[in-house]
Amino acid sequence: MNFNDFLEEDGRFKYYILELLANKGNSYLSVGKLMDILFLSKYKVSNYLREIKADCHTLNMDVQLTIYESGEIICENILPREVRLLRLHYLKQSNLFKIFEAYLCAKSEVNNEYLMTKLYVGQTKFYQYRSELIKLLEERQIKIVKNRLQGKEENIRLFAFEVYYYFYNGIEWPLEENKSEVKEISVFVSQLFRLSLAPTKKSKLDLFLSVQVVRLKAQNFLNTELQTNFQEKYFDQWNRVALFFRRNFQLSEEFLRKEVDFLFSFLGIQEYLAKEIAINIETSDERIEAVTAGLMKAVEESHYLQSVENLHSYLPELEMALRRVNQKLFTFYIEPTTFISEEQITFFEESYPIFHEIIYHFLESMHRKYGYDFSDEKKTNLYYDYMFVFLDQLPVDILPDKVYICIDFSQGYAYVRYIEKMLGYFSNLNIVIEKKVTSHTDIYISDFLDFSLICEQIIWKNPPIALDWERLGNIIIKIKGEKV
Repeated sequence: MNFNDFLEEDGRFKYYILELLANKGNSYLSVGKLMDILFLSKYKVSNYLREIKADCHTLNMDVQLTIYESGEIICENILPREVRLLRLHYLKQSNLFKIFEAYLCAKSEVNNEYLMTKLYVGQTKFYQYRSELIKLLEERQIKIVKNRLQGKEENIRLFAFEVYYYFYNGIEWPLEENKSEVKEISVFVSQLFRLSLAPTKKSKLDLFLSVQVVRLKAQNFLNTELQTNFQEKYFDQWNRVALFFRRNFQLSEEFLRKEVDFLFSFLGIQEYLAKEIAINIETSDERIEAVTAGLMKAVEESHYLQSVENLHSYLPELEMALRRVNQKLFTFYIEPTTFISEEQITFFEESYPIFHEIIYHFLESMHRKYGYDFSDEKKTNLYYDYMFVFLDQLPVDILPDKVYICIDFSQGYAYVRYIEKMLGYFSNLNIVIEKKVTSHTDIYISDFLDFSLICEQIIWKNPPIALDWERLGNIIIKIKGEKV
């Protein structure tokens, strides 16, 4: 889903222009180029650029934006921070988002006539916004019934959380009227579990609790029972959280149990708590078990890993970590807005070709084997999740794609040690430094050519410069590719 669809058309195009300005680096950008990229008229682009300048002034940003008669655009100080602040500014101006928030927080049926008056829009325009919102919500199986959001309550909450996380994270607090209650719960939970949270983690928890509180206050309760054993295994903590919720919200015992389990599940799967706690979400979900088992089978059957000694000693921890990823995928999956670019995959393909092949082919087979037709962004995000688990659980030095490098310079021991230390920057490529040429040697680095050697030779008559290191890296990658 593109969360920028919550912006109105003008705000959305201004945000896209800001992204292009922030990402252009040293490349040339002009009005004409923006017209081609965004399929807009010259009048529209020029008008949006003028409005962006005015918006920056409104938000007291030290941004310089100049458009020359030639059409060339020169900008200074448009950085990711400014782009995100302006994106949130455009969200707050969006009537579509205001309607969504009104329906999200509603305790009873929302009066559309009242909303029209509040938003200063006529009936035709209002129902145009409402129609756009209905289409957005349909993607998540959420409906608007009697001007309130209806569907699986956990779907509604997670979707609202994703929207707020995308736009508000790290900038300011949404749903301001609930701030004091949310802060109280957040502090209580952090102290109970002795959490020392980094800013991203704290913001994510606060946003999750903000949505939970606003839905509870609107009498929208969870309608699905999570299969967990938190209440039994973490009796003291569970009951203290339950007591806190009972004191602050009028909940029946049934709804109280669901709400506390919902919070515990979020904390476990989103890695706020010890990994042992996350595992206490019962994996009776066949999807989690099937996908985890399928990926583990791909690992065990990989012919590249057949020769790895003690591989099975690493598999239990690997399976547990992959199950946590799949629990997140099928229970508390948050639509990714980062780690969705395919550009960096080439780095992992070159650096860890064995892991890449296992993960890439498994993801490509998911639709055929399990019927899951994930978006490209979701598959890319999963690729990174799986890759980081592999790198965390399987030491790269057990892999059979090692590249053996012998270093032999006439300059002496100190210079050889210097080159060895510099080669440490290639540690991710699974290299082994040798003191002498052996039957394993793949690359021989020296200041003299030796015609008796059949391995790859690199001759550095002078201390290597950046281009020399780049060439060495390319040779290492080539040899790794040949080995697998």
